Amino acid sequence: MEGWILMAYEYPTGTNTIGSFTGLLQYINSVTNGMFITMISIALFIILLITYYNARKSYGEAFAVSGFITSIVAFFFVLADLIPIPFFAGFIVITIVSVGFLFMNNRN
Repeated sequence: MEGWILMAYEYPTGTNTIGSFTGLLQYINSVTNGMFITMISIALFIILLITYYNARKSYGEAFAVSGFITSIVAFFFVLADLIPIPFFAGFIVITIVSVGFLFMNNRN
């Protein structure tokens, strides 16, 4: 085994994952260095954006709705300590900017 680099990851056991679904998500997040739930949040945003745009044909509304819903979901992920606060802040900024553009477009 000389020359092999073995990575030490904690194995899922009954004590750290079976207790709850959040424990399982925390284990997956620790193995992926915190990127699993972050990518799930980004994927949710993109799916909502595409779906809402196909339904209403308005990018402003699509960004506002998908940003708002993703911010709510990301808030619960932050409470469960699954995503870092800077990513949550990014979703909040996307929501605020898109709602601002939405209101500016409605004034015309």
